This record gives sequence, structure tokens and C-alpha cells, in this order.
Amino acid sequence: MARYSNDMVAHIWAQGNKDSGKSNNGQFYFEGRELYSYGSHYLAGFLMPDGTALLNADSYSPTTGKHMSYAARAVAYKYHSIRDLTGMRWILRDLAKGSDRKELRATMCRIVKERLPMSAETSLYLLGLVGLDGRTLNRIENEWRKANEKAKAKRIADDRARKERDGRAYAAEDINAWIKREMENWNPRYVIERRALYTFQIIRDTKLPKTIVAKLKAQRKLLRETLLDIDARKARRELMQEKRRAVDWFRIAKDRDIQIAPLHELLQAQRHANTLISSHGVPSATRAKLREISFIAGNRITALREAAEREAFEKKAKEREEWLNGTLTHAYGLKDEQGGALMRIKGETLQTSLGAEVPLSHAIRVFRFVKLCRMNGTAWRRNGHSIRVGHFTVDSIEPNGDFIAGCHSFHWPEVERVARLAGVADEAPSNEAVS
Repeated sequence: MARYSNDMVAHIWAQGNKDSGKSNNGQFYFEGRELYSYGSHYLAGFLMPDGTALLNADSYSPTTGKHMSYAARAVAYKYHSIRDLTGMRWILRDLAKGSDRKELRATMCRIVKERLPMSAETSLYLLGLVGLDGRTLNRIENEWRKANEKAKAKRIADDRARKERDGRAYAAEDINAWIKREMENWNPRYVIERRALYTFQIIRDTKLPKTIVAKLKAQRKLLRETLLDIDARKARRELMQEKRRAVDWFRIAKDRDIQIAPLHELLQAQRHANTLISSHGVPSATRAKLREISFIAGNRITALREAAEREAFEKKAKEREEWLNGTLTHAYGLKDEQGGALMRIKGETLQTSLGAEVPLSHAIRVFRFVKLCRMNGTAWRRNGHSIRVGHFTVDSIEPNGDFIAGCHSFHWPEVERVARLAGVADEAPSNEAVS
């Protein structure tokens, strides 16, 4: 059996010219008209003699999902989607061999009924394979609808009877004893919440005597009050824990200089201090000290983060130089000091340090318009007009020459540097890039 890529397996199957084919890993293959994913237990597609493709609509794994997308593309998205296509392969094989259609009519009617709801177009196609028409489909749909309505009515009646039984049992139960018992559970809130919801459904969906309904409403009220009490106690407990952590850190901060604390301690200090500042019952003197700690910690956090960014920038100096010189082929994520993308020229192409490429001629037109905005001191936003550069579009330009295109942000010093390399830095400003 010849082996191909997954995409080619689907395309060759859709042509119907080969007897078999398999993907390189053997997980996607076809035998005659039948296309399989991972094995004969899942028929992904069946190609009918008239060229119509039937694809399986059952749920599948992520990998099989990819196989199905290959199949859909291979038939140009012109196919019928059918549940449990695997269970239909025997009748489809018989139809493909030209078996007597009259003998298969009852089987096809049963198959269509079992797989409803499906699109009318798909249903009519399946019935048409055995010589049936729309009147047969209407009869099948009516039978299916009546059976569904009957089953639904039975489910509703059974559900109402169950709720009535539960409602009478609940009304006779000591709700206080039940709550006390459930409060010892590992997750009492969930159980009590479900009981309150179910009690509401019993009251809404049944016609119990007024005395029982009154007892159930009283129970539901008590359950809801219990839930509010659980939430309030949890909130108070969490606040007290946060206060204790904040007070503990406040005591430590008295003995340790906050100016030399590491970043993770500073973040913790700021969070705890802000929590305690917004809490009730904190003395004003303590609150003032906490504000001071939060302010100092915030300044230190900003300074440490800026220092870390500078250090990371300096560590990549050699990598930036090699990429700009062209000795380094791939270096995704390199940026300038302001966090903007870097650029280099390679032949007639402009490359960015974020992995994008655009024609150099397009980039030059954009440079001339950016230079015009900078000269006039005006900003530009895409609002009906656009600036195309390769496959991308410029989103905005600032008066200082900085601009954004998609996920890229460029700063004027880098733009000017590349313009000088291209020999266009002294070209006159122009708006020819705008369309």
C-alpha cells in the first residue's frame, strides 16, 4: 500500500482512482471508497459512485478532527455529514455494488429515522439512494417527532412524580437537623446550595398541597440564609487571615530595611499593606505607616523591574549585533531599548526581529509617509484609509514617527537607522503609501 502525507491521503481518496492508500504513520488510510481514521472502528468518509462524499459527524479525538478537516477540504467542502456513518457502511457497500434498491428501502428508512435530526438535503439524498422521495421523508419525520414528543411527555411526568415524592419527604424532614448534619460535610455549601435549588424546582414544577408548599418555602428560606451565613463566615475568615499576614509582615518590616528586600518580598509587602489599609478597625497611625510601606515598596518594585529589563537587554547585545549583521539567521523576540522590533535588509526584503518579512519597496513607501507625519507633527489612524506593507497593514502612526503594524511596534530611531542603510533617509516625504 502506497504511503502519503495525511493531506494527500484525503485528496487521493476523494478522486476515487486508487484502490488503497495510507499515511506515513499508518493512522489515516483508505480502502476503495472507505476512508478510515486510526482503524476500522471509525469510518471517516464514504465515496458514493456518483462522486458524493459522506463524512462522519460523530465526535472524535483532536487528531481524527484533523483527518476530518483534510477530508472536508479534499471534497471542496461539498459533502453530507451523517452521525454513525460507521454503522451504515454495510448498506452503503451494497448500494455501491448496485444491489436491489427495493430490498434496502426499509433499512434506509430505519437508518434515516435513527439519525434524525439531520438536514433535509442529507435525508433526501439518503432516501433517494433507494428510490424514495420527500413524501417518505415527511412520514419518517412525523413518526420520529411523535415518538420524541411521547418520550418527552413520559420524562416530564416521571420527573414531576419524582419531585412530588421528594417534596412530601422533604416537608416531613427536620430541616434544622439536616443542615446540622451537612455542616459536618467536607463541602457543605455545595450540598446545601443543590438542596435549595431542587426545593425551588419542586415548588415550581409540582402541584402539591398548600401546606406542603408552605413548609418547602420555609425550608428554602432557611437554606438560603444558611448559604449567606457560610459565605459571610468565609469572607470574615479570609479577611482575618489576610490581616494576620499583613500584621506579621508589618512587624518584620520594622526590623528589616525594605530598600534591600528582594522583589517577591516587596510584592508580598505591597499586597498585604494595601489589604490592611482598606480594612476596618486599623488605627490611623498604623494605616499611615502602611501607606508609607506600600509607597516605598512600589517604587522599589518599579526600580527592580526596570533594572531586570536593562540587564536582559544588555545580555542580548551580542545576539542583536549578530542578527543585524546577518550572521544569525533566526533570533525571534529581539527588541530595541524601547521594546520595539528591530529591522534588517536582506536583498529586496526587509526582515523584522519578530519573524516577519515585507518587500523593501513597500517599507520605503511607509517610511516616506511616516517621515511626512513626523515633519507635520500629526498622528495617523486607520479609519477608512489603509497603508499596506506586504501582507500587513499599518494600524497607527504617532507624531514622533513611532508606528504600529499588527503585533509589531517600531520606534523612529530604528526606522531612521534602517532608512540610512537603504539609502533613502534623505528622500522627500510622501503620502503615496496611503490608499
